[in-house]
Amino acid sequence: MPALAHSARRGRPARSHVALRPVLGAAVLALALAGCGGSGSEGSSPASDAGTSSPSAASPSSASTTAPAGSESAAPAAAPIAVTPPAEPVQLANACTFEGAHRFAVGAGADPALPGAEPGAPVLTLRSIDAGGDAPRAVFSATLPDGSVAPVEPAAVGDTFVVGPWMMSVTSVCDDAVEADVIG
Repeated sequence: MPALAHSARRGRPARSHVALRPVLGAAVLALALAGCGGSGSEGSSPASDAGTSSPSAASPSSASTTAPAGSESAAPAAAPIAVTPPAEPVQLANACTFEGAHRFAVGAGADPALPGAEPGAPVLTLRSIDAGGDAPRAVFSATLPDGSVAPVEPAAVGDTFVVGPWMMSVTSVCDDAVEADVIG
């Protein structure tokens, strides 16, 4: 019987094509999900915050989640990583103190590498430096082991945040680089 044959009642098409709806729906869903994973990201979960210890809510961020330099496609976004200000405000004449064990140039990771940074550990990258406002702030992102990218809230000198196994303290924010210490 042809798929579009008319039924004997009221000139309606036969219902044989209705059985294709679940199959087509499943195919469209599979194609949509395959397109969301990006290339080479096996088992990625955008909602995962594995290793971040972020106390912030799992709400989407309006910050850019640009993929790290050298990456061909943008990674899925993860929950933002919260920054904790110091108990006492830091009073500095210049936020560029040149003090810190690890230096981050814009678009790069830590130099020297963070302790225990090995394959599978998060990768912390300085995305930009925001010089506006009352104090310059470092804008980091963390590429998590599942391939998702978590933006870090902008951090000024004295602010701390946790990425994977590291608690970072921002110690210097200059025009072209940021320095930080691992404090936990």
